[in-house]
Amino acid sequence: MNYTTFSEYCAETRDSDACCHKIRIYMALALYTLIHHGGWVSAKQLCKETRIPYSYIAMALRKLQRYGLVERVYVPGVHGIASLWRVRDDILNGYGKKNVLDALMKHIKMCIEYSVAGAMQFSETA
Repeated sequence: MNYTTFSEYCAETRDSDACCHKIRIYMALALYTLIHHGGWVSAKQLCKETRIPYSYIAMALRKLQRYGLVERVYVPGVHGIASLWRVRDDILNGYGKKNVLDALMKHIKMCIEYSVAGAMQFSETA
């Protein structure tokens, strides 16, 4: 499924039961870091910068790729073939980098607040 705007992505992932809030936060943080780099970045580099385990970063990047927000390229490297990731150019066009980053921060904040509220509600019922 490809999204034409970032707001469509936010609306879909916010209302979707398919992925948990933790993965949504990882997806948003990975996207945020990719936007800041502005070029091709490896998943290992994203792990170092976000301090998120590789398995979660890999899952987040694959979901972002499925949503059509990032693209992946395979390049030959010293240790074999490496994959590099970046945000698709058409995602940033029209909105501008600052507007997308602001929307991402609001989305991350909303996911965290929703997760905390859910955890508090769960602890009250247990």
